[in-house]
Amino acid sequence: MPKDKTAPDRPMEPEDEARARQLTPTELQRIDQVLLSHASDRWYKVARIILHTMFELRGEFSLPDMFYSQRIKHLVKTGALEAVGNLNRIRHSEVRIPPKQ
Repeated sequence: MPKDKTAPDRPMEPEDEARARQLTPTELQRIDQVLLSHASDRWYKVARIILHTMFELRGEFSLPDMFYSQRIKHLVKTGALEAVGNLNRIRHSEVRIPPKQ
């Protein structure tokens, strides 16, 4: 059966959520910094930023793509990134660093 193209991305598994809750503020800051390092003033697919981040952090953290999606949403909410599209679908949304005003 084909996947519903309007359905949001899958949620994290309970064990992944438990692992994510154990991250320290310093670890979250490190993850956010790496996410931001893969963004620019150009629009990039969220999936691309997540993939590059997961590759860079592969020896430090073992977390699923949906965790990084949540961090992207946090960075958008705080204004560090701006977004277009549906952030609940990482292949159908893009982010960039907001232009300086």
